[in-house]
Amino acid sequence: MRKKYKFRGEEISVELMPTSIGHEDCEPRHAFGPGERNTYLIHYVLRGCGVFSVGGKTYHVGTGEAFLICPRELVYYEADDKTPWSYTWIGFSGFKAEECIRQTILPERRVFRYSNEELYHCQQRLVEALQVGAGRELMLASVLYEYLYLLLRHYGRSTRRETVIRYGNQYVKQIKEYIASSYAEGVQVSDVAEYLQVDRSYLFRLFKEETGKSLQEYLIEFRLRKACELLRMTDYPIGTVACSVGYTDPFYFARLFHKRVGVSPTVYRRACQTERE
Repeated sequence: MRKKYKFRGEEISVELMPTSIGHEDCEPRHAFGPGERNTYLIHYVLRGCGVFSVGGKTYHVGTGEAFLICPRELVYYEADDKTPWSYTWIGFSGFKAEECIRQTILPERRVFRYSNEELYHCQQRLVEALQVGAGRELMLASVLYEYLYLLLRHYGRSTRRETVIRYGNQYVKQIKEYIASSYAEGVQVSDVAEYLQVDRSYLFRLFKEETGKSLQEYLIEFRLRKACELLRMTDYPIGTVACSVGYTDPFYFARLFHKRVGVSPTVYRRACQTERE
C-alpha cells in the first residue's frame, strides 16, 4: 500500500474543521474494520474498486464514486483483490459538519457520484492548502465550507435550498457590513475574501448566486451611491468626493461616474441643486 500524502489535524469540538486528508493506493484486499471512526469521512475512488459495508448493507464502490462514513458507527471496507482501489479521503468534524450532512440524502444513500468536477476540485484544493504555512487551518476550513456547500446544493433534501440560502446570507451580510465600513479606504474585492478568511472563488460565486450581482459590481454601485449622497449634500470638490468613497484618481472617478450614472459629477450636482431651488 502506497500513501502519497496524508494530513491529520486536531479533532477538536469547533464549528467545522478538517481532521484528516489523504490518498492511498491500496494493496489487494487491504481492509479497515469492522470498526468505528470518530469523525465524518468521505472517500472518493480515483480508480479500481472495493466494497463498503455499514448498517447491514454492503455496497460495491468503483471508480468515480464516493462513500460516506459517519461518526461512531460500525463500518467495514476492503479493496478488491484484482483491481484494488486508489482513493482520496476527507475527514471532518464539528457541529456544523453534523448539521450539513444530516440535511443531505447521503446518510441514507451512502454511495454517490460527484455531480460535477467542483467537488473533486475542492478535494484537490484541500491538498494544496496543506502546503500553506501561516493560516493553513483557516484555508483548509474555508475550502471545506465550500465542499459542504456543494454537497448541500447537489444532494440536499427538500430543505436544501433554504439551508444554502441561510448559510449564504450569513456571508453576504458580513460582506456588506465590511464594505459599508471600509469602502472609503480603497478596499478591493480581494480584500473581502482575505478579511473573511474564505476561499475567494467560493465567496465570489456565492455572493453572485445570492444577490444576482458580482462582488465587484456591488462595490462599485455602493461607492457611487455614497458619491451621489456627497454631491447632493455637500459642496466638496470632486477630488474630495472621489477620495471619500475610495478612489484616489479623481479623473478615473469622474469617468466611471459618467459611465454609470449617465452624467458627470458636476452636472449631477447642478441638477440636484436645481431641484432644491
